[in-house]
Amino acid sequence: MNFASAKIEETAALYAKQLLEQARPNEPLITEDLQRIASDVSAEIVGLENRFKSQESLTGKIVEKTEELVENLPVNISLEFRTIEKYISLVAELNNDSLRYTFILPFEIYSFSFKKTLAGLKDSGYDTKRIWNAWKNIETRYDKGYRGVNAAIISSQAQKFELQFHTKESFQLKTKTHHLYKMAVSRKASTKRRTQIIQTMVDSAKN
Repeated sequence: MNFASAKIEETAALYAKQLLEQARPNEPLITEDLQRIASDVSAEIVGLENRFKSQESLTGKIVEKTEELVENLPVNISLEFRTIEKYISLVAELNNDSLRYTFILPFEIYSFSFKKTLAGLKDSGYDTKRIWNAWKNIETRYDKGYRGVNAAIISSQAQKFELQFHTKESFQLKTKTHHLYKMAVSRKASTKRRTQIIQTMVDSAKN
């Protein structure tokens, strides 16, 4: 690791620590509200022990997103560290999964429970900022083998968090292929290797 990379990682770690420190006092009320909503929509809330992303994992994500952003800048942009730090700050500001939750919904009422969850969140003062529906990507060129819906939510305390919606089967698939996902999103993976990994994930989703 060269000096610049070490400095980027050090700065990203500070931002990751800050994000987690901001999330901790807001977490109890969010967790309480989600547990209540889960009960109302016949959902099981799982993985609460992992609701906080680890600082190491969050740091790594900020580093990779920053490096990806910097690599795509026009060649005439100055890349002194103070410039790079602005991008680290931007990536950290856009992050929404320092705090994350998972609902497992009954397959038979998945759509109903999903919509009822969003309504319950709105009634409780939460704002749904973004929804990514991976189910729509099945058998398209965008299919990466992930099955589920991810939502970016903001609480009344302005706390961002991620809420994933799974069926029992899609959650098992996610757990089974998580190591492949980590390999696929790593910037160390070549384009060819990434394509191979994604195809393996798609094949797993079909079985």
